[in-house]
Amino acid sequence: MKVATQNQSIRESSACQRLLNIYLVGLSAFFRKLRYDLVKELTVALCSLCILAVVFYIFNDFVNIEVASMSRGLQRFLGSGVTWFILVGSALIGGRVLHREFSGARTYVNMMSYMGESPEVKRVFFVLRCITMILVVHGAAWAISLLAFVDWSFLRIALIESGLLGVSFVVYKLSCVSLSGTEGETECAQEKFREVGETEASPGTMHSPLSTMIVWRLRQMFFRNRLSQLAMIMTALIIALFTVITIRGEPFFIALLTALLAGVVLSSVLALQVQEDLKSAWAERTLGVSHELFLETYVRIGWILGGALFGLILLIQILVWAVKGVPLAGTDLLFLFSDYLKAGAVAALPPYLMHLFFFQIDARKPMLQIIMVFVAGLFLATAIYASWLSLLLVLILKYYTLEAEKGRFYRA
Repeated sequence: MKVATQNQSIRESSACQRLLNIYLVGLSAFFRKLRYDLVKELTVALCSLCILAVVFYIFNDFVNIEVASMSRGLQRFLGSGVTWFILVGSALIGGRVLHREFSGARTYVNMMSYMGESPEVKRVFFVLRCITMILVVHGAAWAISLLAFVDWSFLRIALIESGLLGVSFVVYKLSCVSLSGTEGETECAQEKFREVGETEASPGTMHSPLSTMIVWRLRQMFFRNRLSQLAMIMTALIIALFTVITIRGEPFFIALLTALLAGVVLSSVLALQVQEDLKSAWAERTLGVSHELFLETYVRIGWILGGALFGLILLIQILVWAVKGVPLAGTDLLFLFSDYLKAGAVAALPPYLMHLFFFQIDARKPMLQIIMVFVAGLFLATAIYASWLSLLLVLILKYYTLEAEKGRFYRA
């Protein structure tokens, strides 16, 4: 009996030692990667700081003037809104980080399975890695929020963090369910071939390769891709916030920024779909789909999503104006409806602009496209806020970006 107990304690200590070694190997690999990619990481950090500095320099005076004209309550409301945006963003990023960490073929959990580790050891390792990743991602978001925007109590922070943890794990589960890996690639490819086969088998229909690709992708976005569905739900929540802001009669630039945020979140649907498309892009390349046809598909989808968002934003503003019964006497209707159209245009821009950034850096990383669309949309929204002539900047941006990414669909 004594020998059995000693053997069990030895096995447990050995398992703990192996667990600790694998955990330290993971941390060591992360820091070693930073060390050998230091030049690239510093370049990315420096470029990001330069972009943020330019944005801060350009918008600093404008924001200070607008914020100074607000009441204290509205300033707190705006600070809380920015904080919630940062925290929810960190929860979504945390879920994606967990998915990348545990759902790929080359992960530490799979390595432990190949080594014959017990399920208990793998479970403890999973918990330790989750805690590490969540601490890094959520901790950074809380540090920014508490230092710059809000001063919440510890109890409130604990309650909100529990909700954010739930969101991160929901996103992790949804990411695992969405199309990914070899099975997802095969399924996507088979479905693409089937769609084209049905189109060619029915010559009497009005279907074309372009319409087939558009319908197939819309079906994926609305009914298959879980992250796209989550982004659409977030867009609906932001539109509800826009409605509240419009009803309360808050300053127009807040409504404009909210409309821009709705457009950016909705445009992320396109970036997520392109990431899935490129996993089975060989199927469309085999069928002779050109770079121009691939981009035109997303131009049309951008028009559809952007047009729907433009109409919804415009309809909300008109309905609020009609329900509140704003008197016509003394109201400049042309100026009023010009503002309404500006809010709709700012919301519709990001879904349309998204195709311009797919192949600028890496089409397989949707976060890069979302950041670029947000920066471009922020500049264009500020310009449109000043004058409608600023829409000409979209044509200039389109010309140069399309020239830069010409033919990259076959090299992605």
